[in-house]
Amino acid sequence: MLTESHLYASPIFLSNPDHIRAHFLICFTALLVMRIVQHKMGKGALSAERIATALGVATCRVLKGGIVMLDDVGGMIAFKKTADKHGKLVA
Repeated sequence: MLTESHLYASPIFLSNPDHIRAHFLICFTALLVMRIVQHKMGKGALSAERIATALGVATCRVLKGGIVMLDDVGGMIAFKKTADKHGKLVA
């Protein structure tokens, strides 16, 4: 579940109303992408923190026609489930 600690939407250093709205739009879009990824991966697939880590190390390219291709540069590791100390697979 995505909690307030995963979304830092507070524009602390912004004072221009246009900049504040732009910052909020970026944060909202990031939250939307996070929720779409979680929804597509299925119930209980991965935590928001693990998805953010994986997307943070991935790179992308913009192809002809505006298609964005996500390249995996170490990001796939964060998407793999791992075993906890009891041997149970966790996201």
